Amino acid sequence: MIRVMSLVKLTDDGARAIESFGETVAKVRETVTGNGGTLEYAWETAGIYDFVAVLTFPDLEAEFRSKHEVYKIAPSESTTCRPSR
Repeated sequence: MIRVMSLVKLTDDGARAIESFGETVAKVRETVTGNGGTLEYAWETAGIYDFVAVLTFPDLEAEFRSKHEVYKIAPSESTTCRPSR
């Protein structure tokens, strides 16, 4: 399993596309779960990032597939952090 932290900054189009944090999290959770992953935590933040999320995926392919589909929900820029081993 791959565990990542995603730091998300919405684009202007992405900010207009989301209706509420709760609805967005539900859509992201459904997308991630559909690709075999788990959305463990999600926080709405103030500052340079709009959201921070902790996710797990069975492999890199599932992670990238999920990110591609989530981008369609709310266009964004994200930074992914993986723990060092």
